[in-house]
Amino acid sequence: MSATAEFNYDNSCRPKDNSCRARGNSRGKKVIATRHTSRLVQANYLCFGLQPVWFHATNILLHAAACILFTRVCLSIAGLKPPFATLAGLLFAAHPIHTEAVTGIVGRADVLACVFFLVSLLAYHGHPDGKCHIWISVTLGGLSMLAKETGVSVFLLNLAYDFYRHWPAVKKLALLQGSLPKFSQQDNPTAFHPSLYVR
Repeated sequence: MSATAEFNYDNSCRPKDNSCRARGNSRGKKVIATRHTSRLVQANYLCFGLQPVWFHATNILLHAAACILFTRVCLSIAGLKPPFATLAGLLFAAHPIHTEAVTGIVGRADVLACVFFLVSLLAYHGHPDGKCHIWISVTLGGLSMLAKETGVSVFLLNLAYDFYRHWPAVKKLALLQGSLPKFSQQDNPTAFHPSLYVR
């Protein structure tokens, strides 16, 4: 169980201070923590000291939040019925691909990026009344990108989903060969009026 595990080589220096942000990890690669991810690790250290259980518990709580948000995305954006959305959320929670991100403290960047990614997606598409909070979504997408570089894909996903949702309008514009329809004076006489105020 990850909550009772000790710090491993990759995690050993991260909570104490920021001195190891560019230190090599066990594979010889550079470990560079993002500012708000390392701030969260430092907050863990200030609250609980160097007790590994609290660092792991924070990762588990972040993963639980990501699972709940994923279930919400399945309900509101994908349009799944509640039993299927719950099943998808449980599969997301128990999938073995999340093991390293949840059990290792350095994996907090992945989990944090996932949380910001899903909240950004919900802010852009997930309102039942159809409201779109673009700037909130952009801000959360930026935070996701700051946690992990792959967070930039939320912007591409938002655009792709918008394109998919508005496909009939895009198809209609494609049928017009990319140009707007041309109207004659009989179709729209006010558009041809000599006065700019009437037009």
